Amino acid sequence: MVKAFFAFPYAFKIDYRLAVTRVCSDSQVEAVFGDEHRTGDVLLEKLRDLIQGCEIGFYDLTGLNSNVLIELGIGYCLCPKRTFFMFDEERHRKTPAGKLGKFIIPSDILGRAHFAYAGEDDIKALVRKHLRESLGVNGNKHLQLKSGALRFLRSRDGARIGEIAAGIGAVDSRAEVEGAVEALRNEGVVELRGVGGGAKYYAT
Repeated sequence: MVKAFFAFPYAFKIDYRLAVTRVCSDSQVEAVFGDEHRTGDVLLEKLRDLIQGCEIGFYDLTGLNSNVLIELGIGYCLCPKRTFFMFDEERHRKTPAGKLGKFIIPSDILGRAHFAYAGEDDIKALVRKHLRESLGVNGNKHLQLKSGALRFLRSRDGARIGEIAAGIGAVDSRAEVEGAVEALRNEGVVELRGVGGGAKYYAT
């Protein structure tokens, strides 16, 4: 299943988590939250692995929480074209960072895709919009193949189309797998190295 990573200050109310989980479920997308996967592993490495396994990420910068900013940095490095940040101006004013004045987007990420929201209904509508525009409506087969191929390539050092198709259980859909991998190449997250029969695809 396609996955979406969500980062927000843990002090936020549980209704935020429930709201975006419902939206993701409606779009056949799994919502992933970093704090639900805390283990004895090194936290940053665990977060990197979680974010890397997701096709899109949403990062709430309300209050300029340091943990969220770190997660945003990891997400942007791994998947820049599908990384969004958001903020709630009213809630921001109630945080320590908000006491310094109006929310100001950090200059380093000023050009990235972002949106402001106001309350639960607003965030549900905006997350749904960005999920469907970025990933396609209801996680179609092409998207599923892209997701599976990218995860497979990130798990190994290069592979041919036939190996990718076998690795993601889509041997009977080889042509569609090739189309999905080519789409990933166009997005800049996969590259082809070598020539002829020895050429392999690699995650960038």
